[in-house]
Amino acid sequence: MFSNILVALDDSPQAQRALDTALRLLAEAGPQARLTALMVVPDYHFREYAEAFIGGADALESLRRDLLDAGERRLASLLRRRDAPASVQPLLRLGESAHTEIVAQAQRAGCDLIVMGSRGHGSAAGALLGSQTHRVLANAHQPVLVVH
Repeated sequence: MFSNILVALDDSPQAQRALDTALRLLAEAGPQARLTALMVVPDYHFREYAEAFIGGADALESLRRDLLDAGERRLASLLRRRDAPASVQPLLRLGESAHTEIVAQAQRAGCDLIVMGSRGHGSAAGALLGSQTHRVLANAHQPVLVVH
């Protein structure tokens, strides 16, 4: 039985099914179990960076704050829609590569399971198994449950 679970989320249907699965595992594991719902917000892209760069350091910081605020609202909404218990710990990270953040957070928190969707909003190249999912599978030090 897993007692410290990390579920990786984005706005994809696969991630929503992964959250449903993680919530079931949490309920089965009992009151001592923990679930962290991680959403990695992509850092700004070149166009946004160029616009903010012209505006200076304050504009760059404002852009990052806006990205995190939007991500926080998406994560809270997703957890509300799935009626997640208050014990679920939401966690938001800003990063270039979701897989790096997922693996690092699971390691830092001593998670014994990572749950994630088979693919998210990546490119068509990852149609069968998403590139972020593939990279987590290749780099994680704990079991990874891939939900389709």
